[in-house]
Amino acid sequence: MARFHVGQGIDAYIDILQNFEQTIGDDIGRAIFSGAAIVADAIRANIKSLPKEACTPKEKAGLLDGLGIARMEYKDGYYDVKIGFHGYNSVKTKKYPKGQPNAMIARSVEGGSSWRPRHPFVAPAIRATRAEAEKKMAEEIDKIYQSKTG
Repeated sequence: MARFHVGQGIDAYIDILQNFEQTIGDDIGRAIFSGAAIVADAIRANIKSLPKEACTPKEKAGLLDGLGIARMEYKDGYYDVKIGFHGYNSVKTKKYPKGQPNAMIARSVEGGSSWRPRHPFVAPAIRATRAEAEKKMAEEIDKIYQSKTG
C-alpha cells in the first residue's frame, strides 16, 4: 500500500491529492502493468515447460505468441488489466482455416478436455506470483508518490 506522510500542513497535503487526481489513471496504470508483467512472465515460463502430451510444439508457440496484457479498464471504481490469449496458432484445420484459437487451446490445456489431459499453467503462475506482483505494484505507487512529493 502507498503511504502518505503529512507533515507540511494540510494545504500541502491537499495540493498533493489534487495533483494525484489529475494523473491517477496513468500512475495506477503503470503500477498495475508492472504487477501484471510479473504474472505474465510466470505464465510464459510455465508454457515453455509444458510437457509434449499437453500440447504440440505449434500450439505451444501459438500460446507464447498470443499471450498478452490487455489495456487497462476502469469499471465500478476499480482499475484492472487482463492477461490472456489472442489470435490463432499455425495449426490450420477444416474447422479452423485461420488456425486454432489460442484462447481455446489455453482453456483446453489448463482444464483438460475429453481428448487432452489437464495441465494447469495459468492458475499456478498466478498463485506463485501474487505476493510478488502486489509488492511490485505497491513499490511502483510509492516511487511515483515520492517523485511527486520530493
